[in-house]
Amino acid sequence: MGYRPETRRYPEKSPLQGSQADLKSSPNPFKFQMIAPLLWCFLSLTPSSPQGPDEVWIQRAHELSQRTLVLKLDDGLQAWAESGRLFGPSDEVRGLSDQLQEHEVQPLFQQSALELLEFRNQALARGHWPLPPDLSLYFKIECQDSATAASLVDQLQDHPVVAHAYMAPAPAPPPADIPPTTPHWTDQQDYFESPTDGTRMFEVAGVLGARGRNVRMTDCEYAWVYDHEDLELDSSHWVGGTPVGIWEDHGTAVLGQIYAQDNGYGVTGGVPNCDPYMATEYAVSWGFNPTQAIINAAAASQAGDVILLEMQTGGPTGAYVPEEWTQASFDAILNATAAGIHVVEAGGNGGMDLDDAVFGGKFDVTVRDSGAVIVGASQSWNPQVKQSWTSRGSRVDCQGWGDSIYTTGYGDLWNVSGDDRQDYTWSFGGTSGASPIVTSAVVSVIGAMKAHGMSLPSPTDLRAALRVTGTPQPAWDEATGRIGPQPDMEALFDWFQLPEGMRHPGAASLGDSLTVDLQGNPNENWTLYRAMNTAITNTSAGTRVLGNQQFAAVASGVLDASGNGSFTGVIPNKPALVGREVFTQTYFDPTGTPRWSNGGAILIQ
Repeated sequence: MGYRPETRRYPEKSPLQGSQADLKSSPNPFKFQMIAPLLWCFLSLTPSSPQGPDEVWIQRAHELSQRTLVLKLDDGLQAWAESGRLFGPSDEVRGLSDQLQEHEVQPLFQQSALELLEFRNQALARGHWPLPPDLSLYFKIECQDSATAASLVDQLQDHPVVAHAYMAPAPAPPPADIPPTTPHWTDQQDYFESPTDGTRMFEVAGVLGARGRNVRMTDCEYAWVYDHEDLELDSSHWVGGTPVGIWEDHGTAVLGQIYAQDNGYGVTGGVPNCDPYMATEYAVSWGFNPTQAIINAAAASQAGDVILLEMQTGGPTGAYVPEEWTQASFDAILNATAAGIHVVEAGGNGGMDLDDAVFGGKFDVTVRDSGAVIVGASQSWNPQVKQSWTSRGSRVDCQGWGDSIYTTGYGDLWNVSGDDRQDYTWSFGGTSGASPIVTSAVVSVIGAMKAHGMSLPSPTDLRAALRVTGTPQPAWDEATGRIGPQPDMEALFDWFQLPEGMRHPGAASLGDSLTVDLQGNPNENWTLYRAMNTAITNTSAGTRVLGNQQFAAVASGVLDASGNGSFTGVIPNKPALVGREVFTQTYFDPTGTPRWSNGGAILIQ
């Protein structure tokens, strides 16, 4: 997904050193033991090429991937795996177990059957019908060699109780202030500025909740430099396992677009107040399994949270396509969205038309629909026009920039100290770069709706809004393959009828002048209030979001004949305010019904 073939950070030693021992000594027969991820360069290896430890591991990983297959039994059956054997009370399952007795059968996922069935319970509670597939009926089978595995797949596909059987997908590449003082590049992040370039993310940054407060966002991919100076996270934000440590730059770049802090240096994420988590698809303890990462992220999330899939997989032609092409991943995504969890999925960099007959309708929502938002990539220099290598088609919901993205990681923009915690890039991209732009939009609108006490949209309702709002793809370009519109935050807020009427920046420094812009009906009276906390109060004038801590009027006035007004004030030079947020809201008092505007938040730097 990330379009960065030139710069990679590899582990200092083979990730299989230690992980194999862990697996062999594990007393838990359900421990997942999939293969290590396949690095891009394995394609260039030949028998005569010199091989260091990493190259040997890469080649071995590819060989292991050819001996593993995935099995899904029909919903409604009872079956489980223990000590390498398949068990179940029915004659059909016992017969299948006899057929597989020469092979090792294990659960595909680390979670117990009861934990996996909880997704179906949540879907049932939300009225989602039909229920998503039973994930406890997924297994993995390891064979002695690739020929045996391929033959077994053919046999299992015709078995009466087998829903799906296929070779396990080979690992694919991701789709792409410490002294000395770091410069500030936020003004280069045009992808968050006004259309047609950007999504207006920075324009709505001052809307209460629009920076993602109280929204959990989990990034699923390989690894991250999580303690980067502009992220300042720690391992408590890992979900489901310790990453082996490959492609950390990619994960760092993705998190930078979403979560980089508004601190006066580096870059600024679209939703720096969200709760970020990281779910690796390749863990030291259980190996390579992208679907496991999705399940881990979903199991730790609840309705209204967001999962980002920075993954891609080889499709029927070998070109990279969205991860949900893999049936287990599709079923995992469907379980998550049915439980009310929003999933944003990179479209992949294979340049494929997902409407092509070669896909057998798997990207036709009338055939099957995971509920995820699939993202395509556009050109930064030619707004809303698709990149030649992006996935496209009716299943692609919306788009973001696919090149020239300023963010954390890699070091081609800034790396004066040689410390990867201070790396920045100007050239991140791919559908990997597009997807965090859309993820920020999803987190932002959910955060704003939460902060204003509103009911949250379902994943499919929010996806539908993204498809019909925003800056459209030119018709002439869509005629050769859809990637959908680029999100427009103001249009998205309007779609969900968020309160409006007040805009101001989301951050300011001590002593700064700050302007609050107001909009309403002509000649309305207005009063601007501030407080140091928030609290939802429903009134006859709408929702008041300000609490009572230091609640006070700041200014008042009258809108002009066009319904516009503004107030400019100075942030007090009080060091105790640094790092705190000041919350704002305007009360409009017309001759008719009075009303409260949207809430606002200003981070004092």
